[in-house]
Amino acid sequence: MDKKSLCISLLIAILVLGLLGTVFAQSEDEALQLYKQGVEAYQYGRYQEALSYFERSLKIFRSLNHLQGISANLNNIGEVYRSLGQYEKALSYYEESLKIDRKLNIPQEIATDLNNIGGVYDSLGQYEKALSYYEESLKIRRELKIPQNIATSLNNIGGVYKSLGQYEKALSYYEESLKIDRKLNI
Repeated sequence: MDKKSLCISLLIAILVLGLLGTVFAQSEDEALQLYKQGVEAYQYGRYQEALSYFERSLKIFRSLNHLQGISANLNNIGEVYRSLGQYEKALSYYEESLKIDRKLNIPQEIATDLNNIGGVYDSLGQYEKALSYYEESLKIRRELKIPQNIATSLNNIGGVYKSLGQYEKALSYYEESLKIDRKLNI
């Protein structure tokens, strides 16, 4: 191949890569927009609409192998199913999100996933499992030192102990949660 052909080939390759980069950027922008629309629909209780947006966003993020986008959508799809009372489906999506977040080693997201899984088990009346997930989430949240998240975990653990009839333990967790909330003016 002569220099002229090589230069033309390189120029074509650069143009193709540039176009591919633009396509990927547009796809990611579209996925993020769908995600935001899903969040908004969820906040207004339009669960089926939210599910549609999250699933479309998830499909794009999967095509881009964008693991954080995949995990975020899986978690939110889990939230929709949990809100609809479809706990087994919610659990499946939360567990897949947790697997990705552990792979990416994102402690805050891992703690959120664990908390959400605990919430499903809590809703199912499987309090020992719920407690295990809530406690693991609390441990991570304490390490991260994010007071609002710590308070949430403490409150959730208090709720489990209340459901188990262990009112003194429940009260202890509720009081610790309330103390944090008051410091934060929540």
